[in-house]
Amino acid sequence: MSLFSRAAAKLHWWMIAASIVILTGHLALSTRWFVQPISVTVTAEEMVLVRKTPLGAHAGATMIDVVAITGRECNMQAEVLFQRAQNDLVVYPTPEALVPCIAEPGPGVMTIQWRVVLGSWLPLRAITTQHVTE
Repeated sequence: MSLFSRAAAKLHWWMIAASIVILTGHLALSTRWFVQPISVTVTAEEMVLVRKTPLGAHAGATMIDVVAITGRECNMQAEVLFQRAQNDLVVYPTPEALVPCIAEPGPGVMTIQWRVVLGSWLPLRAITTQHVTE
C-alpha cells in the first residue's frame, strides 16, 4: 500500500468521524437551549417578543406563518440575531408581508419557527410556537 493510499484512507475515516459528530450534534442540540420564547403579542403595527437567550447572542433564522380566520395566508422568513435584551423584551415593526393577515377582522393563528445556526453553518433543531392574533 503506497503512502498516498494510506493517507487517503486516514482522511476518509476522519471525514466519516466528522460527519457523525456533526450529525449527532444537529440531532442532539435544540434551539431551545439558546432561545426560549415566552410570549408573543402582535398587532398590525408592532410585534412584541419576550424570550430568553441564556447562552448569549447567536445567529439564526425565523419563519412566521399567519392564517387569518378568512383562510388568507401570509408568511415571511428572515435571518435574525438572537441576542440579549433588557428584560428579555424585543419590539419591532410588524413585517409588511404579515400585515394583510393580521389586519383582517377576527382572530388568526400565527406559527413561528425559531432556529439557531451555530458557526453560520450548523442549523439546530427548530422549535415551533403558535399564537392567536386578534
